Amino acid sequence: MKLTSVTYTSLARLDLQASDLEAIHRTAREQNALDGITGLLVFNGTHFLQIIEGAEDAIEDLVERLRKDPRHTGFEIRDQRQVDARS
Repeated sequence: MKLTSVTYTSLARLDLQASDLEAIHRTAREQNALDGITGLLVFNGTHFLQIIEGAEDAIEDLVERLRKDPRHTGFEIRDQRQVDARS
């Protein structure tokens, strides 16, 4: 089965707190597992970079939720492709 891989970047909200980061991590881990999505999330203090992989429909749904998330702005897809296996 082909998988969709998406890499995006965004700018964290200026007043983001440690509790927000914990909530992001917890929600991503739990919800993504249910949706069969795997990936990597990097935060450098101001920007997020995330690579997500999974079934096309699940990735499209997640991207829509991410675009609407008020904890970040400037959501920009940097790469999107079909892959044969997870990284």
